[in-house]
Amino acid sequence: MNDIESNAASITKSISRLAGILKIHLGNEDRYLCPAMKNSSDAVLQKQASKFQDEMGSLSEEFMKFKDNYNTQSKVINNKETAKK
Repeated sequence: MNDIESNAASITKSISRLAGILKIHLGNEDRYLCPAMKNSSDAVLQKQASKFQDEMGSLSEEFMKFKDNYNTQSKVINNKETAKK
């Protein structure tokens, strides 16, 4: 049996756990950290907030697409060739 197939349950659990952590982390950055930095009187913090947002770009959306492709055992097994790339 292929390692991916035998570990599909563990893979999906890890992806789901990471998705939850990222959702909370990135959401807090978007709701609290970056707005606070942008509203700071410190120009360096304002600039850094913009830099953070530019660098993050569509990371959240891209990860959610990835998660949606691999969030069940059958999806992991059926997409194992794509996952190897």
